[in-house]
Amino acid sequence: MIHRIYSTLSTFKTLEFHPGLNVLLARKEGAATDKQTRNRAGKTSVIKIAHFLMGADAGKGSLFREKALADVIFGMEFDLHGRKVRVERSCKRKDGSRVLVSGSDLFPGTNLFGENRISNSDWKEKLGEHIFALNTVQGVAEYTPSFRSLFAYLVRRQLSGAFMTPEKQATMQNTWDWQIALLYLFGLDWKIASDWQQIRDREKNLKELKKAALSGTFDFVGKSADLRTKLTVAEDDLHRLESRIGSFRVLSEYRELETEANRITEELATLANENTIDKATIHDIKTASGAEIPPLPSDLASVYAEAGVALPGVAIARYDEVRRFHESVIRNRRNYLSDELASAERRMEYRERKMSDLDRRRAEIMAILQSHGALDQFSKLQGEAGRLTAEVEALRQRFETAEQLESTGDELKSERNRLKS
Repeated sequence: MIHRIYSTLSTFKTLEFHPGLNVLLARKEGAATDKQTRNRAGKTSVIKIAHFLMGADAGKGSLFREKALADVIFGMEFDLHGRKVRVERSCKRKDGSRVLVSGSDLFPGTNLFGENRISNSDWKEKLGEHIFALNTVQGVAEYTPSFRSLFAYLVRRQLSGAFMTPEKQATMQNTWDWQIALLYLFGLDWKIASDWQQIRDREKNLKELKKAALSGTFDFVGKSADLRTKLTVAEDDLHRLESRIGSFRVLSEYRELETEANRITEELATLANENTIDKATIHDIKTASGAEIPPLPSDLASVYAEAGVALPGVAIARYDEVRRFHESVIRNRRNYLSDELASAERRMEYRERKMSDLDRRRAEIMAILQSHGALDQFSKLQGEAGRLTAEVEALRQRFETAEQLESTGDELKSERNRLKS
């Protein structure tokens, strides 16, 4: 029961109510002229004030946002859950989203004076809980009854068209809203209306999808069977890549080691080329050493004999001196070739040892590189994972859309038959 409605506005007349039927009338004085009507006497404003105090929004264009009412407070005393409660709400923009409730311990945070200032949204929630027990239906379904919708049936507003049709409290009220509200108020299963609205939503979406499909907008969707295969393959690729990323170990010196391995490879190639040259040198030295055979004494004698004939009168050195000179030349030649051969063999031995050390170092580096990775490689893998994730999600959406287009019609028909039965 409402006990009284009041305001800090000096021209506002406090309305006192009593148990039983209360009729609000605007009396016309006997001396009033025909132009002095009952219009604008404030009857409609009382309904607006009641809604304002019971959680209605006061947005742009609302009566309670008029500058003349900026400092005005409206209040109401009424019974709530067996207790007499007083609620006040300011018309100030900064305070309009909060209400002052007093006279009840139903709201946590009440001060020593029995007052509690709470947000308008919390106020509506508490009103719904204590007047309509709406706390038992929150989260039960996608479409549920609300306090403001139910309260508007108890306090109907003519300006909203509340008296045009009995089932609606406003001309623009949605079908699902008035169906759920009436079923709830009559104690019937309101979830049936909620289920019906969900079916209508799905049918609307299906209709739009089919319309888009006919216009060619969804030519890229494809068939669900083909998309299922593509989606499975893409998901497997993504899982493998994620597993690889999970086991990836970043090595900060990766690029330095990679550069060292490349340098070692180049150095090994250079050493191998130098060994090839020295092998050819050794072969040539050994061949030349075998060809250095001193001439026989008879050969030298024949040469001198020819010289005596060919060069008459020429003083020819004695045979023994020439032989000793020739043997000395051959001996020096053999010593030179022997030194060159030993030098080439030493160079090859040194290179072989160095190549063995370098090859061992390169093997160590390659083992490290194979078990680790560079930061930029890791970033590339993450980028590829992001691309694959987007691809999988796109395929999944296409697959779901294709399935919806192919099967939703039958499902909705089955749901309609279930609700009708």
